[in-house]
Amino acid sequence: MASKQTTHVQTKLRLYPGLEITALIYRIFAWVVGILGLIGAGLLGITFLLALPDSDMPGFFTIVMYFIFTELAIVGGSFLWVVSLLAAAELIKLAVNVEHNTHIAADASRKAAETASNVKNVR
Repeated sequence: MASKQTTHVQTKLRLYPGLEITALIYRIFAWVVGILGLIGAGLLGITFLLALPDSDMPGFFTIVMYFIFTELAIVGGSFLWVVSLLAAAELIKLAVNVEHNTHIAADASRKAAETASNVKNVR
């Protein structure tokens, strides 16, 4: 009985380096956006504190509320961008892992079918 050459799926094979690089770029952009968002919010806060008008001025409360909402918008927007970029990177990683696991499952299924047919032929 001649043995067949079978191919084995390697578990650590890097088949999609372009997708891995793209996911890495998304992660780097997420860090950059997060850091720049915090720096921008901090600079805006410092600028506001340095230019803070007299608290007896009419409309002072309105100015403070605009500042607070602007700070929240910068920090919240940065947070949403960071989460979105990290989610995109994880989605790419997930797609590559699903493809890899599909190949492993197909290889195991093929081996099981070959074993079953060999057992059937022996009887």
